[in-house]
Amino acid sequence: MQTAPAKILKEVKLYKGEVIVRKCEGRWGHEYWVSDRGSEFERKTGVTTFLGIKDKSRPLMIWAVGLAKEYLLQRAPDGITAEDVIKACNLHSAEKERTADIGTAVHDWIEQYINGKKPAMPENGSVVKGVTSFLDWKEANKIKFVGSEEIVYSRKYDYCGSLDFEARINGKLYLGDFKTGNALYNEVLMQTAGYAM
Repeated sequence: MQTAPAKILKEVKLYKGEVIVRKCEGRWGHEYWVSDRGSEFERKTGVTTFLGIKDKSRPLMIWAVGLAKEYLLQRAPDGITAEDVIKACNLHSAEKERTADIGTAVHDWIEQYINGKKPAMPENGSVVKGVTSFLDWKEANKIKFVGSEEIVYSRKYDYCGSLDFEARINGKLYLGDFKTGNALYNEVLMQTAGYAM
């Protein structure tokens, strides 16, 4: 028998109150727990967990090798040391963590903004760039946010997720997920399709 985590971050009732979904703080991030028609709570898989099965190794490998190559080319005129090679091999981890921190900060600012708070403009230039892009997008469109960080659950497919927002954009209802990357990857389309289902 699974034991639900003690710290519940958010609880919602879906399917006319028949389903209770809890988003909890788990051991390795958040977890979803579902009770359907009064059943015991069961842990359910989230949309992004399912998307983790998609092989992203090739683009990630190309990116990581590119980081290492650029670093080593910059060091080459002075002579490359063993320490340089070790650092080059680990640059991808440090860069991934740095960009994840930027994405989290941008996401948190936008969430506060959507929820009617007036967050101060961040000091980090990369975070400011993300926030400014969001504000420019909002200014260029007629947007009325109707939800933020909404939990969704599919009885049919038995998975959960948390979409970043629901909004009427230029009169049409959309759900979405904010991204701070440089491109729109297939995973984003799959993620939002999963939320819609």
